[in-house]
Amino acid sequence: MFVGASSFARPSAARSLLNFARHASSAAGKSKKPIPRPGIDRIGVPFDPYVPMRMSRLPSPLTAPKVYLKSIWNRLLLFAYNQVQVYYFKKSMGKKYKPNFLKWKNEAIETFVRVNKGFAEKKLPSIRTNVSEYVYSALEARTKRMPATTTMGWELVKFNSVPKIISVHSFPHEDGVPLLLQIVYKFDTKQQLVVKKAGQDVQKNVRDLTEYLAFNIDPFTDRIVLAGSVFESPVSRGVAPKEAGGKEEIMAQMKAHGDIYRIEQPQE
Repeated sequence: MFVGASSFARPSAARSLLNFARHASSAAGKSKKPIPRPGIDRIGVPFDPYVPMRMSRLPSPLTAPKVYLKSIWNRLLLFAYNQVQVYYFKKSMGKKYKPNFLKWKNEAIETFVRVNKGFAEKKLPSIRTNVSEYVYSALEARTKRMPATTTMGWELVKFNSVPKIISVHSFPHEDGVPLLLQIVYKFDTKQQLVVKKAGQDVQKNVRDLTEYLAFNIDPFTDRIVLAGSVFESPVSRGVAPKEAGGKEEIMAQMKAHGDIYRIEQPQE
């Protein structure tokens, strides 16, 4: 079923998240003063954006033609969704505004490298300004569980393919001007992880990884932070973001997506 453009324009989770951020950013009690804009590092990934399944994971079009065609149709719908999001974003920013997608992608790559190195080397304070509070909390928890005698080193060997924009989501502020733009990138990379445990030989692990990472972008300063990660979506679900309900569910989504090293669960 085709999803109308109005369903693409303003996801309800974005509105609920804005209300949540308002309360989190403002002091207790009522005030007639303008509510400050929350920082982009205070916001995670509040819903499950649609991420097309890789062709290599799809059944053969000969054995499952309906599933294969559905996946192609979903990609077309996602393209339309992204175009609508970019349109509303640019319209809200004004006629003279030009989004710098190339710069944002390059900044996202640098942030990706910086965060992985910082975590591997247990230098979390050095990347505090590069991640959302939800990513930082998850990295802190993982670091605390790591034996003190274990040391690691991480290296990006290469990109197996050019980083690609998967989805775009514009988050509005109460004044109608975008609070931030959240872009999900596909990073298909070859990475090396070196682990040294006390009393053991150094272990080197080189592997190919496909990751879908969400980045928050401040459209006024071009600042970027890693907001979280997501996984590929079942072909059967719709393209519009799979949204949480109330504040508790939104918080749970942002916490879950903030753990960028979590293992993908098998799809039902």
